[in-house]
Amino acid sequence: MIGNQETPISDSNVKVIAIMLLITVSVFCAHKFGAMNIQRNLILDDSVPIIGVILGEHAQGNIERLNDNYLVRCTLENTVGYSVCGIGFHLTEDIANGEDLSAFHTISLSASYRAPLDNPRLRVSFRNFNPLYSTVDDDVSLKFNSITYEPASHPSVINVPLNAFYVESWWVEQFEVDFSNAQLDFSNVAYIEILSNSMPQAGAYEIDIKKVVLVGELISEAALLRALLVAWALIIIGWVSIQRHKLKAISNTDALTGLLNRRGLSDWVTKSKSYLSSSSTLTMFYFDIDDFKKINDTFGHLVGDELLCGFCGRVNEVAQQTFKGKYKYGFSRLAGDEFALIVKNLPANLVSPIAQSMMTSLVNPLSLTSHKIPLKVSLGVANSQDGKQPFSDLMMRADSAMYLAKKQGKNQFKIFDDRAAREIFFRKQVAEN
Repeated sequence: MIGNQETPISDSNVKVIAIMLLITVSVFCAHKFGAMNIQRNLILDDSVPIIGVILGEHAQGNIERLNDNYLVRCTLENTVGYSVCGIGFHLTEDIANGEDLSAFHTISLSASYRAPLDNPRLRVSFRNFNPLYSTVDDDVSLKFNSITYEPASHPSVINVPLNAFYVESWWVEQFEVDFSNAQLDFSNVAYIEILSNSMPQAGAYEIDIKKVVLVGELISEAALLRALLVAWALIIIGWVSIQRHKLKAISNTDALTGLLNRRGLSDWVTKSKSYLSSSSTLTMFYFDIDDFKKINDTFGHLVGDELLCGFCGRVNEVAQQTFKGKYKYGFSRLAGDEFALIVKNLPANLVSPIAQSMMTSLVNPLSLTSHKIPLKVSLGVANSQDGKQPFSDLMMRADSAMYLAKKQGKNQFKIFDDRAAREIFFRKQVAEN
């Protein structure tokens, strides 16, 4: 257990993956069925001026707004010269600075066309300006991205993909446009025209335009796929990071008590020391439960395990109340009944009172599930000489102080001193021999 420090992230991997799958499927379905479409109704858009297009020496007519549609009436007296009749939606006042309509993929049209012809056709053109081939004083120089169709064959609505349009060949030849600039381009459209395709006979022509709607996407399918792939990549990277964090936490954690194990405490100290200066200190409180084997033999291992957890709760409660966020600490189960609590930068004058406070907290018997057992503990305390002292040296001194506490009668605490130092020397000699 680490005081005043974040604990490992809880596992919600399955839930996160399920949510991501649901979001992925929902987003793709929404995109497929048009929930992410954007629309622009040119007839209802008051910001788009409507211009009547009536050309020809012998043509005359007018344009009329009727509710949500436009009615264009033209009369052609004779067929001498070129004549055309229709309507233009001007997207900008400055034809050199049109609108980028690349986000739109379809134009939805509804129109009727009456003319003294068999199967009369309308021509729809997106007029795009590009300084490579266009000039502001010549409207014809704007590219003709066009398509023609018979309104009579589509009495309700026709949805025309913009990639079905073509660049008119006569325009390419007239302006000698090279191949690279003879492709469809909707990036700088100045206006959209709906005109009679031809007027080869004299008489009355009437175009009733009921619907002109541009349909596009907030995000293209390719861009959506890239965004989802990035999201999944981030989720996977995060998941791997969490798993590594969890595995490390498991390898550093005691399964019974949830405290750090010896390896976890060593890692915690190593990490802590990287932030310590040479004047910083670490204080170790080394606990050993007296006669724990006897408790296990008398009451059984389940009671022994419960007692260990109860002991941890008592010590941790004192630590939380005592340090109150002022001092970082790590609490560890080193072995069966041995525990260590290490505190950063604990003032020397507080070491003895805190050790006594911990011993006092353990005076009252532990109330377990089926037993009430008195708890006796031997405690050794040691301070590091400086922030860079090896962890093994600190543990050896605290262990020696704890050994002295046991040797002098148990159920007490000892702070490392010269006598404990001599004990270390003696134990080393015994180990070497």
